[in-house]
Amino acid sequence: MYYDTAQAKNPAAMGAPRKVVPVSQIFYGTDYWCRSAQEAAQGLTTNRVSTGQELEAINRGNALRILPRYRD
Repeated sequence: MYYDTAQAKNPAAMGAPRKVVPVSQIFYGTDYWCRSAQEAAQGLTTNRVSTGQELEAINRGNALRILPRYRD
């Protein structure tokens, strides 16, 4: 199973899946109508749940791992 980062601004909402699954199963995602993509991206860094390397995986690396044709 994979999980997205909608509502990532909330440390509890983002911290819950981190306690249950590895970072490799978490992907960037938004609740577009509730929050803008910019707010979602900002929330990932301000919630202080993930390290820089983990954020890189969540934002892009994990998706490229399972969808390699989009690498270029």
